[in-house]
Amino acid sequence: MAKIKSNFPPPHAFIFPEQLKVTCKNFPGSKKSFKLLCMDFDPNNQEERMPGKKLILYFCLACGLAVSGYAGSVPANLGQFAPCPESPNCVSTQAKDETHAIASIAYSSDRKIAQKRLLKIINSLPRTRIVVERDDYFHVEFTSRVLRFVDDVEFYFDVEEGKIHFRSASRIGHSDLGVNRKRMEAIRLRFSSAES
Repeated sequence: MAKIKSNFPPPHAFIFPEQLKVTCKNFPGSKKSFKLLCMDFDPNNQEERMPGKKLILYFCLACGLAVSGYAGSVPANLGQFAPCPESPNCVSTQAKDETHAIASIAYSSDRKIAQKRLLKIINSLPRTRIVVERDDYFHVEFTSRVLRFVDDVEFYFDVEEGKIHFRSASRIGHSDLGVNRKRMEAIRLRFSSAES
């Protein structure tokens, strides 16, 4: 069978030295994570060429390690039920717009019983950490499995209305692909099932 000649350039043809000169000093994550990429790369040097798949793998690995080293700092407005930012990676029972609004969790039992029920659900979820636990307020951190992104979730128990209000937001990034909303809806469903 004749070998088909492709006019499409090889993977390394898209990689130029200036693209791989990563400015580690200005990168917020770990400098060590970009050790493989913080170097001069000469695509004309046969010894420095790497197969396209291998290069992409190294790049993805370095990006993942770098991001995991920078999960973001704790927001200063926690405890205030601050409004969601314009980015879609936040949901709140206090929000009015369609992008961020979400229904609260209703409870008919005593507040302490409701708190124990909610804590049991939270503790059953992976990679969670209860940061603040008061009579009417919880602050919980949820960490993603791979990139170690942190979402801050606040719960407020409204005794008069018999509702648990909450706000769930990612610390960094723009889109969360609906993770915060899906998590909170799952928690509400499990809580409601336990109440009935």
